[in-house]
Amino acid sequence: MSVPWPAIISALPTLVDAATRLFKRTQKPPVPAIPDSGSEDRLKAVIDRLEYFEKLETEQAQVVKQLAEQLQNMGAATAAASKRAHAALATAVVASIVALASLLI
Repeated sequence: MSVPWPAIISALPTLVDAATRLFKRTQKPPVPAIPDSGSEDRLKAVIDRLEYFEKLETEQAQVVKQLAEQLQNMGAATAAASKRAHAALATAVVASIVALASLLI
């Protein structure tokens, strides 16, 4: 069974782009620390931090979705390559039988 290189190579730019975006997002400085005084300031800081982490989680989910789609495409390409290999093997067996029969006749 051959490796579906065209499917792998076509998927690489998408995967690299998604991984780069995710890496850049996680390398940003964290949301400022929660202040010690003022309950409204603390609440706002907690809400800001929560929104930041929710945004990161959404982006990570998108990357995982893209990876799953790419794996699904690669699986489909591998299955198609396997079917073609089986068809080629069957054709080779039939051709060998026909060639052997023609030598015996």
